[in-house]
Amino acid sequence: FWLYVTASIMWSSVPYVSLVTYLILCCAPLSFFAIASSYNLAWLSRTHIVLISLIGVFGAWAVIQSVFFADSFGRQADYPFINANSMAGFLVFGLFPAFGLYLKNPLKSARNIAALTLYLLIIAGLTSTQSRGAMLFFLPCMAAYLVILYPKTENAKTKYILGLVLSV
Repeated sequence: FWLYVTASIMWSSVPYVSLVTYLILCCAPLSFFAIASSYNLAWLSRTHIVLISLIGVFGAWAVIQSVFFADSFGRQADYPFINANSMAGFLVFGLFPAFGLYLKNPLKSARNIAALTLYLLIIAGLTSTQSRGAMLFFLPCMAAYLVILYPKTENAKTKYILGLVLSV
């Protein structure tokens, strides 16, 4: 399957979009299962948290670019990437690990609030890119999160409702 997906980029008529889809298809499930299968966050090193935070910074930059620099860059946030879909593909890499961190931490802890803030920054950045594909990717993955992680999460109902309402 992975070989077929990799080879499909070569005969694509729109290689930029195919590359973004390929990256999402390869990396997002791996990050999803890595966070979802962990009961203990001890293995999640500071490096991973820093990388997710860096993606959150790119989400904040996308919002700033879309709101304050619309005359220079246009309404779709894309800088420093080649187009808005590439930026959205990059932001999706941190979206689900940030939501997984949010679900794994106690409800009123500082880590939970930080993870929710990162998650919301990335959602706002995705919205600023105006990428339909990334937003359509978001919906089935949230449904998968609900099915897989709901039984393993403390205060699951409260966390899911808060996370989904704030992301809308």
